[in-house]
Amino acid sequence: MSTGRKEQRRKISLIILLVSLGNFILHMAVSGNWELHRDAYLYLNYAAHPAWGYISVPPFIMVISTIAVKFLGGSAFVVRLFPALAVAIGTAYVGVITKDLGGKRWAVLIATLAYALSPAFLRMGSLFQPVAFNQLFWLMFFYFFVQMLRTRNLNYWYLIALICGLGLLNKYTMLIPMCTAVLGLLIGKRFNTLFCRQFWIGLVGVILMILPNILWQHNHSWPLFYHLNELSTNQLVNFGPIHFTNMQFLMNAHGILIWLFGFLSFFLYKPFKPYRPIGYAFLFMWLSLALIGAKPYYMLGVYPILFVFGSLIIEIKTKKIDWLRPVTASVIALVALFLLPLSLPFFKVETMVGYGKVLKNWGIVSPYMWEDGSYHELPQDFADMRGWEDFAALAKEAYESLSEDEKSRVIVFGNSYGKVGTYNYYNREENLPDGYSFEGSYMFWAPENIPHNCVMLFLDKPTEELASRFESVEKVKTLNVEFAREDGSDIYILKNPIESFDEDYIDYRIETLQPFYRKPL
Repeated sequence: MSTGRKEQRRKISLIILLVSLGNFILHMAVSGNWELHRDAYLYLNYAAHPAWGYISVPPFIMVISTIAVKFLGGSAFVVRLFPALAVAIGTAYVGVITKDLGGKRWAVLIATLAYALSPAFLRMGSLFQPVAFNQLFWLMFFYFFVQMLRTRNLNYWYLIALICGLGLLNKYTMLIPMCTAVLGLLIGKRFNTLFCRQFWIGLVGVILMILPNILWQHNHSWPLFYHLNELSTNQLVNFGPIHFTNMQFLMNAHGILIWLFGFLSFFLYKPFKPYRPIGYAFLFMWLSLALIGAKPYYMLGVYPILFVFGSLIIEIKTKKIDWLRPVTASVIALVALFLLPLSLPFFKVETMVGYGKVLKNWGIVSPYMWEDGSYHELPQDFADMRGWEDFAALAKEAYESLSEDEKSRVIVFGNSYGKVGTYNYYNREENLPDGYSFEGSYMFWAPENIPHNCVMLFLDKPTEELASRFESVEKVKTLNVEFAREDGSDIYILKNPIESFDEDYIDYRIETLQPFYRKPL
């Protein structure tokens, strides 16, 4: 290898390292500005309840939670390390793919910047959720898929199968790239690539990897479909094809031309014809997910590979006008900087609210629409990062207000997994009883019975039916945190239950849980 090529490879490696490291540092630098997201408290609770599956997700996030909580102390800083690392590693993968496909310095720089500064991926890197790891698994899937198409080495199916298995243990949406990639090969008439021994062996391997989760689903009467029904009834009903499409452009607004060029290159640039199955996969993803009104981020993981090919096209087509290369990189950075308030919990809440007003005046309202279909001062993810520590402190104060005798009989319940998870997380080192709920996977962890003379610390407003079963129902605390999604949430103490309450509880628990078990409880 010539000295010139060695120097070029060194510069490319340095670009990949610096952009990846910069992305990680940026995430960790702002990690303490806002609280953890509501969902993080649920997933961190999984560490105390290891299982092969949960109602909404497979077990991978439980493993990460266990490492974070049981081995690393579980601080918010530690928790945020994992999604930040996932996005940083993803940045490196984007750079490596670009390099392997023949990209030089500018292609690698543009591709890695497009990924690392993406509003969507910056957001994912700040959230302790399966989706952050899901994007990494998608990216790794496409990395090996591209390598297989590039080298025609069918043994890559084994590595693809490994990634698919791990991805499915993290989030079932891993099926999207798997199925659409197969469809892309079929439409592209790549039958030799698809119908081969390595593919079928890999498929068997994937099934074996996820078999424990499949058995868990089977033994619990497939709670996945229960979850999907809840999504379609309570959340997806507020989305639609127009919102889905609008958000595809907004999520990666800084790099619209890059990913569009990348997509078109599969069909218009002859040297990229071998990779056309990816273009077909992208089309099928978009059309199918838009038609069902899916959440916009469901197909987010395909964009990094479009950044790669778009950056390659820009580098190839600007040989005689190479000044466009630094201009492209600069535009990416400037647009990303403008969208930074939507990307990361970087600014104070007042700044975020003011920024939102500016966007709304320009007609940009989609980021401020919540799952209930209404519009608010903050994006939902940001509103879900406020008030939790205060709420947990209020719950602790409510508990401490009880007499020693009442503390010995207290049970802690709530309607919301966010509130119960928060209570458990912030009070995990305190001598407080665990909180429970009948929402989501929490229902599996509810105690089998309760004291007949229990005192209930209820982390929400109780239903009329529940309140009617206690002689004393007192609101003791109210959360007051402006712009928090849970602003105005109440905490109640319920005392002196009716004589049959303990038996009624057992009946209610069995009634709630029985649909998720094949044998009578």
